[in-house]
Amino acid sequence: MEHPRLLSDITPAWMTEALRAGGVLRQAVVTQADVTPIGTGMGFLSGRGRVRLSYDQTEAGAPASVVVKLPAQAEDSRTIGESTHAYEREIRFYREVAPMAGVRVPRMYYTEMDPVAGVYIIVMEDLTGLQIGDQVAGLTRAQVVAAADTIVPLHARWWGGAQRGQLPWVPSVEEEMQELFVSAAHYRSVWPDFLREFGAHLPPGGVEVGERVGRNFERILAAYETGPRTLTHFDYRADNLILDDLTRPQPIIVLDWQLMMWGKGVFDLARLVCGSLPPAERGGHHDEILNRWHRGLVACGVTGYSIDEAWRDYRLSAIAAMLNPVLFHHMFKLGGERGLALGAVMTERTFSAVLECGATEVMGP
Repeated sequence: MEHPRLLSDITPAWMTEALRAGGVLRQAVVTQADVTPIGTGMGFLSGRGRVRLSYDQTEAGAPASVVVKLPAQAEDSRTIGESTHAYEREIRFYREVAPMAGVRVPRMYYTEMDPVAGVYIIVMEDLTGLQIGDQVAGLTRAQVVAAADTIVPLHARWWGGAQRGQLPWVPSVEEEMQELFVSAAHYRSVWPDFLREFGAHLPPGGVEVGERVGRNFERILAAYETGPRTLTHFDYRADNLILDDLTRPQPIIVLDWQLMMWGKGVFDLARLVCGSLPPAERGGHHDEILNRWHRGLVACGVTGYSIDEAWRDYRLSAIAAMLNPVLFHHMFKLGGERGLALGAVMTERTFSAVLECGATEVMGP
């Protein structure tokens, strides 16, 4: 069948074929597919739309609506997604990893992948009615604690990286940084532009922190690349979470696995805490949440990784999380007003977190 490249290409006939191929429909035919774009400015690598469906007859299990995810329409974003195999990674995650990840994800109705033709499509459960995480608004401490608990089974399942051979398509953090040209020279070259664009959002002491990172980039990177590896989400933050009732089992649904890679498990935690907790919710919780995550690993059978090692890795990961708004500040413009708001809060929160958790102690003079 002819696959849609844009949300506007989605038709009732295509939805019927996709849901049949996914085993969702047997008899019913989609007669109407009303598409509404969602998440504008929230994701830079993909476009998403909610599709409300009507059928010619009632059929058990036929969804009233679905979410369809396609590659980004913007050429720069789509190029990054294709060059890093981000679209392929996400689809393969849902097909091969999700069933044993121990993490709650949306139900997949249909996936299609043709790298040669540039076709990458996900049709998934529409979770309208639950709270969608909002990076700009941030999360509460209770929500972050629940998200920290959520990611532990994934980290524990692949701790140490001995099973990397089972997932040869998942890159290492070193491979990903090389693909994205993350280097000391690049950081130093973009730092002045970052200051012009987002410097007003830096906390007191933030400029000095950024300059110290520039002077010690190679040392910090070498330290970050040591230690045990596991499977990581790597973009574990509010925009990629859906929040259910926190009193229920598995209250956090995790989305957007395009950047999954082999890296430090604690980076997911640092990305979450340092980027998604507003100042009023964040202060003093670094130790508490790190200790909880570490206890979870131990309870899942992880050994040989002390809390002192975890704390050192957390500080290094806080610096790594801080690099994101600096190195990719130009991408925020692609998200319009919300993208700029996202850049502002990520700048304030990640730089503040580096200062709060004492990460300056591991970055050099």
